[in-house]
Amino acid sequence: MNGKKRIACFFTAGYTELNAMKDFMKKINMNAEYIQLCPTRARRSKEEIKNRHTNQIRENGLTGEALIDFIVDFVGKKRFKEEEYDALLIEDDKDDRFLSVQSDGTAVHDHDAWTGFKTRVKNRLKELCPEMPVIFFYAAPEVETWFLADFEHSFGNVYVSSNQLSREQNQYFVTKFRKHIKKWILTEKYQNCIEQYGYFGGTYRKLSEEIQNALNEIDFLEDYTAESKRMIIRYSKKIQGEAMLRQIKPETVESHCNVYFREGFLALHNLDNNPIQ
Repeated sequence: MNGKKRIACFFTAGYTELNAMKDFMKKINMNAEYIQLCPTRARRSKEEIKNRHTNQIRENGLTGEALIDFIVDFVGKKRFKEEEYDALLIEDDKDDRFLSVQSDGTAVHDHDAWTGFKTRVKNRLKELCPEMPVIFFYAAPEVETWFLADFEHSFGNVYVSSNQLSREQNQYFVTKFRKHIKKWILTEKYQNCIEQYGYFGGTYRKLSEEIQNALNEIDFLEDYTAESKRMIIRYSKKIQGEAMLRQIKPETVESHCNVYFREGFLALHNLDNNPIQ
């Protein structure tokens, strides 16, 4: 035994989370051992081929209640008990859940809904593993919130680090794109409470789609030089998303995402201070 607490990790099965989420968690607490039970990575080495969980699940999009049902089913299996985990971590997108829509069509946190959801999940798991701590690590509304919270190490760096843009081009792009994000996507309503995004006029907008649409429709380098050609800058969850998740700093994200992210951050960070049940 290496003395590290073993954490059973169930991540939402998105492209961004598939290969990078476990490494991101290590930045928060490197003294734990993270066993990713969902989603399962593609086989890439002899070690992974030997992993008994590689055939468990590969489909993209396991989230919400489907993710919780999968976790309850997995925890109920005999082998889960045999593998002796010390904690269970659930990572998912919050999306449009746990929000209360106001009379002006925007939204605020619905803390009662969030607390009720966690209690219900814990009660389902308590029947199977009564003493095991459960860490809820939810991206509100999506993992892109974390990227905007640490813009310098996400959108501010990913295109220059991949050599798609020169440093000068990147500086110009970042200045214009960041202003667009604040004014037209987050708007004044959500600039300082990004985890409450994003109801507008009573209709929910997906943050990731708003970012992708902006990059598809607007050339943020159009005025860089008179001879500038249309620069094709895209945001892919699988490519740029994974790269950004590897680059962002959890401490920076926590300073801006002070509800859902902070709760998961502190629970994971402080796990060493809690005795193993």
